[in-house]
Amino acid sequence: MTVPEAKLKFQQFIDGIPACIATVKKLLNKETLTYEVEEVKAFEELYERYFRNPALIGLERTYFNHVFEVYIGTAYLWHFGGRWYIDLNKKYDNF
Repeated sequence: MTVPEAKLKFQQFIDGIPACIATVKKLLNKETLTYEVEEVKAFEELYERYFRNPALIGLERTYFNHVFEVYIGTAYLWHFGGRWYIDLNKKYDNF
């Protein structure tokens, strides 16, 4: 993957965060996410329950995994601070 391709993919990831968070709210039947331990556990349990067949809740596998990544990453940022970023210093042949 080239640097411009990596930048584009990262921007698409960032742009998709609000939709992923909206999906989590819907799956957990919540208006607001708190990222408290109980909520994270509930989402992890949901993920484990539907991991093999996310179509049962109307989601395609790749998107289901993406939603999980976004939620867990956002929970981490919520508790520990930071921001989403991409390191474009190429240390390997691909990103």
